[in-house]
Amino acid sequence: MTGVFRCRTNSFPLPPHPARPRRNPPNLLLLFHVRSTTPHVSRAREEDEAMARRQPFGNVSRLPSRRWRARYRDPRAKPPRRGPWINAPTTYTTKAAAEAWLARVRSDVERGTWKHPDDARAEQEARERKEAQHRTLSAVTVQAWAEGWLGRARTRGRPWAAGTLRKRRSNVKAHILPLLGSRRLVDLSPEVVESWYWNLPSDGVRVSCYQTLRAMLSAAVDSPGTALTANPCQVAGGGRARPVRGERFLLRREQVDALAAAIRPEARALVILLADAGLRINEALALRREDVTIGDGTAFVTVAHSLVRDGRRLTLGPTKTRRARRVQVTAATADALAAHMAEYTGAGDDAPVFPSPTDGLAFARETTLSRWLRQAMADAGVVVPAGRYGGFHAFRHYSATMFGRAGASTAVLQRRYGWVKAEQAIHYQRVDDDYERDIVDRMAADAGAPTWSGRVEEKRAVDAAGVADMARARKTKDSRSRRSA
Repeated sequence: MTGVFRCRTNSFPLPPHPARPRRNPPNLLLLFHVRSTTPHVSRAREEDEAMARRQPFGNVSRLPSRRWRARYRDPRAKPPRRGPWINAPTTYTTKAAAEAWLARVRSDVERGTWKHPDDARAEQEARERKEAQHRTLSAVTVQAWAEGWLGRARTRGRPWAAGTLRKRRSNVKAHILPLLGSRRLVDLSPEVVESWYWNLPSDGVRVSCYQTLRAMLSAAVDSPGTALTANPCQVAGGGRARPVRGERFLLRREQVDALAAAIRPEARALVILLADAGLRINEALALRREDVTIGDGTAFVTVAHSLVRDGRRLTLGPTKTRRARRVQVTAATADALAAHMAEYTGAGDDAPVFPSPTDGLAFARETTLSRWLRQAMADAGVVVPAGRYGGFHAFRHYSATMFGRAGASTAVLQRRYGWVKAEQAIHYQRVDDDYERDIVDRMAADAGAPTWSGRVEEKRAVDAAGVADMARARKTKDSRSRRSA
């Protein structure tokens, strides 16, 4: 195609214009087919993705302070709704820094790790509170925990016996606090405890104090008031008593009688009962009138309770083994109990058999009676050798020894004295030659055979007869000598 360019002065032909290629018309049928077969859901998703590519994530703007603010829409909002703006926690000095923050947020959203600032702030505050609480719990010292533990004087809601509280308080004061009191509970390690254990003065002190420390730290592990998670008391065999010969002091029969006569009248029946039945002191002091049964052919006491401390007063608690038992007593013990209750025990069934000297309705305290016993031992001239222990437990030791020597079986000893382990009963059973010979003689007597004891008696009779004959012969000789003179 050619043309002519004309102007006022002249005209010249224009160069031919190149022909444009004709575009092929669209295939309307194919376009209709493709669009009609595309699911609406896929098309909507494609449109959303295209819109997301076209629209930036958030925006960056400059504030009058000439600092840059970054913000974005809450991604939890569902289209077509738009979420509220969420601002960056701070403003930025440069636009690039604000955009970098937005890029990091967008990356978290796409990975699915994004959290709303309010939720993240709440989690951070919870972590800080937990860390502060942990620091507070970690700061608890052995002394602070020991004071609260002794003040509660309970294990899993059960109050301690008075003797247990007294022993643990003494161990804590004398051997635990001086060496470990200033340490934090969380700083106690098995190595620290083992070093403390072997620095204690004797085996007996080690065992007792280790048992106290282990119980105290077990309570700390179970308590939400400390950060201790495991008990560091891991000394092998540290809580087991090592048998030491001669540790207990064994009373003699005449010493028991002397102590019963020398002690105050209010406690005479108590000494007789302990030496016979072998009760623990706080089991005996917990007896009430209804616990004593005296009949024509038998008498026994029902041991169902032990005195425990509840604050500043004594109350009835379970026995050491948490089992009740019935203990037979001799006729002499029954007579002493009957006379005692007639004079010192109240009339009610729940009246204490051994009441307090100042209050007839309250139970007597072991500390008061121990003072009376020490005075009686001094008056009776009973001296406990150094290295051995006496006290009211000596009567229990005496009773078990006498009962075992009389031939009591292991099961009978366990039932009478409230022992769980057979080893405790075996300790009191006779194993000497005389006892073995007695058993052999009883077996021979049952079979109608001669016995060693019978032969001994025969020999004694023969010897006595010989001595008598010799005495008569000597007397006859002396009389003849006098007549001849």
